[in-house]
Amino acid sequence: EQALRRLPRLARLKPSMVVVCFGWNDQFPALNLPDKELGARNAFLAAAHRVFYRSRLYQLIAAPSDARWSSNGQTTESLRVPPDEFRRNLQRLVRDIRAVDAVPVLVTQPENLNRDNEQFLVGKGFAPRDAVLIDRHRAYNQVVRDVAAATKSALLDLEEAFDFREKDLLFEPDGMHFNGPGHNLVARLLVGVLREQNVITRQEFDKVVNAARYNTIAPDKIHARWSLGVDRVTM
Repeated sequence: EQALRRLPRLARLKPSMVVVCFGWNDQFPALNLPDKELGARNAFLAAAHRVFYRSRLYQLIAAPSDARWSSNGQTTESLRVPPDEFRRNLQRLVRDIRAVDAVPVLVTQPENLNRDNEQFLVGKGFAPRDAVLIDRHRAYNQVVRDVAAATKSALLDLEEAFDFREKDLLFEPDGMHFNGPGHNLVARLLVGVLREQNVITRQEFDKVVNAARYNTIAPDKIHARWSLGVDRVTM
């Protein structure tokens, strides 16, 4: 929802490719109102939102008219961006990105949740139960795959790529944010997409690969250079 509002600024940069990757925020419960019902569409409202966003009166004023007068007086959705809205937003992003002659790449979001960090997120109110959290996350990733297939967009399935590796080495303890090797793996896979989509040349791709600090075959492993001496081995 917020990306759609920011997209006109991005269009001014005349991008060759736009990578669309949403993390966890869209699928978490709305703290006050769903994203689509939040105002802040100009500088004045943005400032008002920062000051008054916890006020129910402000939320009432900022909400669209169809949500403002709902019969039960509650928010129209419990999630920040419900799945159907998430799907429509992705479809619109793909359409708008192509309208500025850029290549859209849709990306799924991997995870490394365990019992401890799931319970932490549940305790913070991000999910009613740990089982719901992971199921919901996988459902949103499936929406990304479905939209990529329906719109014939490039897909970088990070969830699948990370599932083939030792994820404890790629994530921070919260199971959501990447550590250094995790970020490196994502960067390596994105460089491959850039080459596949002809955004960079083979020579540019090789230059990146050869300069990397990490192994080409296993991007989560430090790259090692070996040389044999007369009386010792050096790395």
